[in-house]
Amino acid sequence: MLDLVPRSPRTSLHRRRFLAALGVAPACLGGLLTGCGGGDDDPPSGPADISAQEAAKAAVAQGIVGALCQYFEGTASQPPQLGTAGVRRLGQASSVQASDPFAIGSTTKAMTAALAARLVDSGRLRWESTLEQMLPALAADMRPVYRSVTLRQLLAHRSGLMAFQSGADVEALENSFGEDIPDNVAAQRQLFARWVLAQAPLAGIRPGVDYAYSNAGYTVVGAIVEAHTGQRYEDLFTTQLARPLGMQHPWRDPFTGDSLPVAGHFGSPGKLSVHQPSDPLADILTRLMAPAGTSLHLSAADYGLWLQWHMRAMAGQPTPLPASYLGALRAAQDEEYLMGWIARKRVATPMLVHDGSTLGFQSLAWVDWDGLGGGHLWANCAEGGGSPWVSTALIALMEGMRRHYRR
Repeated sequence: MLDLVPRSPRTSLHRRRFLAALGVAPACLGGLLTGCGGGDDDPPSGPADISAQEAAKAAVAQGIVGALCQYFEGTASQPPQLGTAGVRRLGQASSVQASDPFAIGSTTKAMTAALAARLVDSGRLRWESTLEQMLPALAADMRPVYRSVTLRQLLAHRSGLMAFQSGADVEALENSFGEDIPDNVAAQRQLFARWVLAQAPLAGIRPGVDYAYSNAGYTVVGAIVEAHTGQRYEDLFTTQLARPLGMQHPWRDPFTGDSLPVAGHFGSPGKLSVHQPSDPLADILTRLMAPAGTSLHLSAADYGLWLQWHMRAMAGQPTPLPASYLGALRAAQDEEYLMGWIARKRVATPMLVHDGSTLGFQSLAWVDWDGLGGGHLWANCAEGGGSPWVSTALIALMEGMRRHYRR
């Protein structure tokens, strides 16, 4: 058991800092759905034509500490186009390197969906399996309104579970914890799932029907895959997803003793500060909510493999990705959220897209619907409140890169 010291006074959770660190919702979900162009053409804002290297430099010129941008063309003969700029940590001279791992935030959610799909493909679960069926040990304690929520609905943010994007959510969870918390992360996720499934649904949201972004929902999915395999989510990620896809350094995060050279930052341009751990409870919550995108760091090479397999799949080629996961993506409707992606089909070049923020990092990734392009942009700083300047910059630069390489 992990004792949260000191016992008196009770360990205080710095909620504002934790919420910033936990920023695992898409940083500009509304912008991706509407503000970034929901009509017939790609949005006109941003550079008209910009390479990956130029995009990284432009990001730093707008106040981002360090940036890594990568683009893939849908032909095997073309190498990745990769650009880096800026520094690993504010106040130091060490430049961002192409091999540096960055925290990828909520773009982890698609990987959690793919892990769940492994269980669907093997027959252990069905997309229509309900929470009552998937977590029978918790059924007696969960609110009746959640019992019929399905795996598919959890992955589409239609569970009605708490969002975990507000201080009130964190405070409610903190107040429910006892003095001791299991030191086993899988046990922590089961404890979290038991608690959140006993809480009231989001106001005005009908579980199983209405859309409402929920980091808690994806954390519960992590608890489900652990309950049905007897293995930690992090280990399943490595054996069932990363290795079949060819990733070289599968699971890296601050809680596994990894040496991670790039630091995250918060704030506004010219007023940034380095992300610092807040307290033991914040670290526990960040770790246990990994399936929602709180802690995973990947290199551009490993994350690039993930995107390239999606590109091949969208182009109709065989891949190691789960068949049921790909089938759901191919059947996506315009502006639909599913399997950790947002489908945007009423644009000049339709795509799957997602972004996210965690630990002072922000990410934005996409795959063109025809499989002929895809890429990501990473920044080692995130908004600490106020204007969404990092999100705005990354979205505009993404569109500039798409125009440059798809012309």
